[in-house]
Amino acid sequence: MTGLILQKFFDYWRDNQLLKADRVRYISLMVLIFASLSTGIWQGLGIPLAAIKAITEVCILILLLSVFTKEINWKALILIVPLLCISFIGVCGALLEQSEGTLSAILFFRDMLKFALLLPAIASFKQRNMLIEKAVFLASVFFLIQPVISILKFFLIGVDESYWIGTMHQTAGELGVLAPLFAICFLVPMAFLRSFWWFTVVVAFCVFCFVNEKRLGLSAIPITMFGMLFLHLIQDSWRNFKGIDKLSSSKRKLYGGFIISLLSIFVIYASALIIPSLNIDEKVGGFFNYRHIISYHKEYLTRDYEDPLNNPIENIEFDPGIQLGRFKLINNSFRYMANQPTLRLLFGFGGSDISTSYLLGGDRTDIFYHKHQLRGATPFGLRVLIETGFVGYLIFVFWFSYISFLLIRNIFSLNESRSTLAICATGMHLIFFFDSLFYSCATWTNGVLTPIYFVILTSILFGNYNIADFLFFRSIKKLSNQITHSS
Repeated sequence: MTGLILQKFFDYWRDNQLLKADRVRYISLMVLIFASLSTGIWQGLGIPLAAIKAITEVCILILLLSVFTKEINWKALILIVPLLCISFIGVCGALLEQSEGTLSAILFFRDMLKFALLLPAIASFKQRNMLIEKAVFLASVFFLIQPVISILKFFLIGVDESYWIGTMHQTAGELGVLAPLFAICFLVPMAFLRSFWWFTVVVAFCVFCFVNEKRLGLSAIPITMFGMLFLHLIQDSWRNFKGIDKLSSSKRKLYGGFIISLLSIFVIYASALIIPSLNIDEKVGGFFNYRHIISYHKEYLTRDYEDPLNNPIENIEFDPGIQLGRFKLINNSFRYMANQPTLRLLFGFGGSDISTSYLLGGDRTDIFYHKHQLRGATPFGLRVLIETGFVGYLIFVFWFSYISFLLIRNIFSLNESRSTLAICATGMHLIFFFDSLFYSCATWTNGVLTPIYFVILTSILFGNYNIADFLFFRSIKKLSNQITHSS
């Protein structure tokens, strides 16, 4: 398979139809997608994460050259103006508030915008249709091999959230659930529009989630599947209202809903058995008890520093294992900011105030606690809140909400490809929204799923919805056909 991919890569490079300017962009985009989705491999080989990040950032820099030419897509650039405003607030705060002001400002600007700038960059490609199709093809390959790697991991390592999150990462365990949710947003519509056999791939990604020990999957996977079904029902209801043929029959929808219900039961039961903390016996294959699952989740999400799930409170000053639950951390962070002086409340403590980057000097792994006495699994939205205040946070929420509105509006398109891609992109975007505000920094700053997220976002927002008649599906179909013919 690897040889086939490389062959297609170089065949495309030699394509005389590809403009010279876009050849460089093509190489940069493909290297960016490849590096982002194979980060875990390079980490496993001992290559520092900083080196991988440097490669991705160089690729982004090359892609951004299009922004500074007459080819710039101004509509795409306008879409990220809210993020530019957040960056401006953070940069000004860093320069005014922090001793390492200049470096802090640069790092915040980079963290906030480096992937978002892909939106105007890719939208400015003259031949973006071909380039996006190839990028999605490569991403499809990587996504399809993740469940296989998780099965190997189960037999070689066992159930663990700290190592080999597929090929994607070695330490960002959150990807163990975010990647399956990302994939499900495309696989469920694919099952309704192509074949219910694609639900077997959904099951494979559920296993990926279990092996990577992600408790969130127990609730998030069923919610995502039913959410995608709901969007499909809205899509077909609109088409019926407009007198256009539905994409699936009522019987097919009912059958699909039944399959999703069975899969949801499977996910809840299997995750409780496989993930030790979700069963009473605290081992793989333990006893299922729904009361234990409910009480554990409640305690895990709302725990204070002094809680049985934490280490002894006496060690709180130097033990990062003593944390607040996610809900408790979010609640305490908002209360903490609400009690700050007016300027701090509005504009925060300055960009990179709680950044863990080693470039700012010293040991910053527990900087959030040392500065603000807050510690826990910190979503990127909380970092925006602390560093840019309520003004920056509300702008951040507005940006996600506005992009959601644009995507949902496309669901009501009469063009089948545009409408279907909009469903998938809406689900994908809402997962990024959820992660950034409530769960982690994984989608926004780790740069694993972020590049392909902005590629797909560009494809639906800037008229590339008809690439290969729903490009993600065709990319998988092309891969299957090419492998069959090559063998």
